[in-house]
Amino acid sequence: MKLSAHRLFWPAVIFAAALLVRGILWFSAASDPERLCRPDSTKYLISARSLAHGAGYEGTRRPPGFPVIAAAVYRCGGGAKTIALLLTLLGAATAVVIYRCGELCTSRAGGVISGGLYALNLTAAGNAPLLLADTLFGLLTAVEFLIFLRCWKEKKPGYYLLCCAVAGLAVLVKPINLLFILPLTVLFCLLPRPENFSRRRKLLYCGAGAAIFLAVLVPWMIRNARCGAGMCIDTNTGAMLHQNGAMLLGEVNGTGYEAEKQRILREQEEIFADIERFPDEKSREEWRMNEYKKLIIKHFPLWLRQQIDWRILLPDAPAFLECLGITQSDRGTMAVLKNHGFFAAVRHYFGKNFLLLLLLLSPLLAVTMLTFAAFFAAVATAVWHWRKHYFEVLVLLAFVEYYLLLPGSIVAPRYQLPALPCICVAASWFILMVWQKWSRRREQMGVAECAEKNQTS
Repeated sequence: MKLSAHRLFWPAVIFAAALLVRGILWFSAASDPERLCRPDSTKYLISARSLAHGAGYEGTRRPPGFPVIAAAVYRCGGGAKTIALLLTLLGAATAVVIYRCGELCTSRAGGVISGGLYALNLTAAGNAPLLLADTLFGLLTAVEFLIFLRCWKEKKPGYYLLCCAVAGLAVLVKPINLLFILPLTVLFCLLPRPENFSRRRKLLYCGAGAAIFLAVLVPWMIRNARCGAGMCIDTNTGAMLHQNGAMLLGEVNGTGYEAEKQRILREQEEIFADIERFPDEKSREEWRMNEYKKLIIKHFPLWLRQQIDWRILLPDAPAFLECLGITQSDRGTMAVLKNHGFFAAVRHYFGKNFLLLLLLLSPLLAVTMLTFAAFFAAVATAVWHWRKHYFEVLVLLAFVEYYLLLPGSIVAPRYQLPALPCICVAASWFILMVWQKWSRRREQMGVAECAEKNQTS
């Protein structure tokens, strides 16, 4: 009993710290529910209300993961505030999952550091109460990472199948996870085999994992096909044409993102007016995706450069402050950031009181900056000693680079949430390594001083 209570102490502390930060934001934003909403929130909640009232799932634009959770809250008599509270609790629970990831990779101290870094992460905290799918997706990717670590560290290949199932569930929350089965399979193929585990058996596991992944997705894809949308997870992916495509053309033509976006939307409206050519959602989605692919092929070097955007790593101070009601969204800050740089965007968003607001955020900003500094140091260390840490480098590519690369040129800080579990664990590994080296050096210096005193005496 004492051992069990001791093991629960740090997870409870981390959960309490994460919940305290996120709970303050929820309590403040709940007084004005508009603070909990973003432009995409309405689309999710309409589908959730439709489900809750027994009218079925409305449309094919969004996957069902988050709306199903929201619909369950509506059915139980809750509303938007209750959904936000549930997301706040899920965000705090994610910190506990990351604690366990860090503990598996290093030690209990590493787990405490990992969970603490996430609990006090400005972006994770600021987005937790928002009525979006990102917090739920972050929890699923953290569970996905934890299960893979158990498969790797404990040499239990059965966990790979469970990881594939969770990866499939994550697709039904955000379709960005659709291709994750590819790096996951590669990692499993390169894992050291347990004793009496043949290569043929490993290949059978890979096939079974892919089958489980598809089994989670195919029923929903069939449902969308019956709705005239084709075998797909959602029909919002085509929005990349007027988002990422507009960003690409804005730089090519020198006209800017907003001008190209409005031009593409007008062109779409005119073309889709031909009902015989575009009778359903499937035909419209295929046209949008084909047009976007043409732009990629035509401007591939520029597209590739835009895919790698460091601004996705910026801490989401705006979401944090907007939950508190200190600032407001939709101020054109992204355009200022793209056109005039980081410091101009900071002054534009925060206004005259930017120094005071930065001081208010300084504790959480410091933790977030420490996380990324330690993470990049960990990456550099792993790459420098790649012969020893080659598999760790591959894990970083799968669980970090995959999630940071796919959003492309339309970046928002909340897109870093699925990568944060691995980032926090890698950062804790480096922090713990530096701490241990410093402790050993101090201990050696203390021994040397004692020896020198003994000699002089």
